[in-house]
Amino acid sequence: MIETSHISIHVWDEPVPAMMQLDVYSCAEFDPYKIAEKIKSDFNVTKLDYKFLNRETGLKPIRLKKEKM
Repeated sequence: MIETSHISIHVWDEPVPAMMQLDVYSCAEFDPYKIAEKIKSDFNVTKLDYKFLNRETGLKPIRLKKEKM
């Protein structure tokens, strides 16, 4: 259970391109790479773009450690 944070998913109903967006907010530190890898492993992802917003340092684009897409 997530007590002090939340995850929301947004899904568009157009089949082409099929898109979804996940927002992960946490008061605790976490590894954004693990979140991206989990999304890749649980969904049939053909393209994954993500950004990490640290409230102390600002918005920073991040890339997967091993680019496979």
